[in-house]
Formats: sequence, structure tokens, C-alpha cells
Amino acid sequence: MTRYRWIIFLIFSILFCATGVALLLYAQGYRYHFGRKTLEKTGQLSIESKPKGASLSVNGQQSFGRALFSGGEQDGKTPERIPGLLSGTYTVHLESDGYYPWTRVVTVESGQATLIRPAILIRKNATDEITPTLERTATLAAVPLSQVFVATQNELTVFNPKTKQSRIILRAGEPFSFVSKSPNEQSILLASKKNAWLVGSDGRLDPLILPRDTIDQFRWSTNGDRIVGLTGGKIFQLFSRSKPRVLTTTSASDALLHGSSLIFVPKENPREVRRLSLLEKTSPEEVVVRVSSAISRIIATHGSHLVIAYGKNDLAVVDDSSDGTTQSSLRAGTEARFWDARTLISWNDFEVFRTDFINERAATPQLIVRRSVPIRKVELLPEIGYIAVLFDDGSVSVIEQTGAESRNRYTLADRSIKDITALDGKGLVWIRSESGKDVMRLETVRLVQ
Repeated sequence: MTRYRWIIFLIFSILFCATGVALLLYAQGYRYHFGRKTLEKTGQLSIESKPKGASLSVNGQQSFGRALFSGGEQDGKTPERIPGLLSGTYTVHLESDGYYPWTRVVTVESGQATLIRPAILIRKNATDEITPTLERTATLAAVPLSQVFVATQNELTVFNPKTKQSRIILRAGEPFSFVSKSPNEQSILLASKKNAWLVGSDGRLDPLILPRDTIDQFRWSTNGDRIVGLTGGKIFQLFSRSKPRVLTTTSASDALLHGSSLIFVPKENPREVRRLSLLEKTSPEEVVVRVSSAISRIIATHGSHLVIAYGKNDLAVVDDSSDGTTQSSLRAGTEARFWDARTLISWNDFEVFRTDFINERAATPQLIVRRSVPIRKVELLPEIGYIAVLFDDGSVSVIEQTGAESRNRYTLADRSIKDITALDGKGLVWIRSESGKDVMRLETVRLVQ
């Protein structure tokens, strides 16, 4: 019997040790992956949302038991942390009353934590009327400091969305031929055939002193604090309290001020972008980039990156200190704006793209939107991670701006919107046409909580 007792003791000892090792591995997050037939350390998924308390499901499951030794059950509401997940892809779905549902496919890596913070849910039916009676010619000029500037044929009016009060800032004697907001959205430039005005975010009006030469084109500097005017044979810097300054007598099809330099496209060679330093009186013109066909516009800058449009659907991304060679050539639209220092949003008549910069070089553009209806306007909403697109049929969509392959997209209005502009980076202001009427409504759209 002694021999049998030793055998039983040995078996139980082996089982005890094996169970202890298994429990220890389990407690440390290891699981057997039947699909791969391997033992691997699990990952976890942490999810936050705005608003908080959104109902959560992962791969259709709404209740998640915690790993052994880590507490009780989760309640399926955000914020939530789900441990013990085998590596692979998971579909995360969020819902909250009064908001559009949010979905994203995420990848969980072995032994790693995947974070979603935060998932921004977009509100439904979040419009608020500012005024029900706008002229048919009205367009949105800018929305600095939460004030809404609206331009009609020859008037500029500012609206306060909270008080619904308005006042006319400018009534010109002739129609406006040019209305533009600055890149920092803090000023507005308006011009008629003979006059031009600069309007600050506080509503202050400063007439610009124009040269005798007719200004064919106005352009903001890259940070929105200076203005240049292009004539048939000169480029001027324009001021409100002093005479225009001639920057160069080279005839140009486009130009802008970037830091201490003038960047321009000479008419004599429209396949080049040149730079002229303004720090020295007699500095030479330097070639920044040459491309294969005529340049239509210098459209975006950020830091040392310069984006130009040329050909039918081509963008060139260059370093403005380069030696004349193209850094990256992208077939990704004819208009563009930098989302941040590492991401460019570009678009053409029917498509919107996202291009990431990796080690200062542009990666392959990702398609965000493609529709058969032409695109009229694109607005960036960086505070909430979305872009807004107005189409020619009057519909408005907001699309999540993310590097993930799955993007949430919502249609906010269908065939009734004439113009849109961003509001505080978190919402929109739009002009809605009233069916069968000659007046239009001005409304704010608060997209988030």
C-alpha cells in the first residue's frame, strides 16, 4: 500500500503543480488561442467616450466578465476596460440617446492595451436658429470668437448666436468681388472693384490702402496676419495705415507670405515656385520647386512644408528650403489644408483624401470620401476629430478624421444647405434654404455635448 500511496501522492503533486502554474499563467493574462494553437498573453481594450455612459458592445457582446482576481462584471457603459482579450480584430459599437451610433474596428495585440480615448459621438437634431430671414445672396464670411459674419451683395452683418442680435458692420457702395476669412479665422477681407476692408474678430473695420494698379487677386499670409495683392506686373503687401509696399516687380499668377519670405509662381515660368527673402533689400529669387505642368495654386503650408496644385489632380509637397526637387507627388486633389503638422486633408470635385507624414515624407493618400455629387466646400473640425463636407446637392456629411480604415460618417442635412463654416472647431454654422421661399435661415449646429 505504501507504494500505491506514493504513486497517488506523486499524481496529486503533479496535478497540484500543473494547476498552480495554470492559475498563475491565467492570473497573468495568458490564454490558449485555439485558432493559432498557441499559448499567448491576452491584451485589453480601454474605451472612453463623449458623452460618458454610452452603451458598449464588442463583437455584439454587451456584458464582459472580468479576468479572474480582477473584480466583478463590467456594466457595458463607458468608460470601460475589458481585459483578457485574445489578439485579433474586434468591432466596437457605442450608442447613446440623442446621438448617432459610433462603430470602429480595432486590433488588439498580445500583451498590449488598445486605447480608444475618446470616441466622439455626434448629436442628432442639434440645430438652433439664429435668424429666419437672410437674403438669397448671403454667404458665410467667418465665425471668429463664436460670432457669425454674413456677407450679402454689398453688406457685412455680424450675428450673435446666443442673443440672436445682429448689426451691420459695413455697407459698401458697390458689390463685393472678394470675401475671404484668414487662415486663423480671426479676420475677414472684403473687396470691391475700388476698395478693400479688413474686419477683425471684434468687428473693427479697417480700410486697406490700395495701389493705383488694379488688384487682380488678394492672398492671406500663411498665419493670417498679412495680405498681399497681385496686379499685372507687381506684388504688393497691403496695409490699413500706410501705403502698399512693392515686394517684387515679377509678374505672378499666385503668391503668399510665408514667414519672412514671399512665395510665388512667376507667369514667365508657371511650372516653378520661387522664394524671395524679405529680410534683405536685394535678395535674389530662389527656385523652391519645379513640376511637370503648370501650377494652378499654392494652397497650403505648415512649418517648412509647402503644398501646390498642378495639372488636373496633382499635389506636390515640398520643403520650402529644398533645392528645387519635389519631395512627394500625390494624385490627391486640387485643394488642401493641414489638419496638423503630420496630416494633410485634400480634395477634388468628388473625393476627399487623408495623407500622413512619416519621417517628414508623405505616405500614400487614404480615400476618406467618394461621391458622384460634386463637393462644394470642406470644413475641418479638429477639436472633435471630424471633417464636414457640403455637396452641390445641398447635403452635408460629417466624417470621422482618423487613420483607421473604418470611419464613422453621418448625413446631417439633405438637399437644403447653401453654405457652411466651422464653429469653434466643434460645430457648424450653415445657411439653410427654405423650400418655395425667397429667404433663408441661419442656424448653428452643435455637434457634441
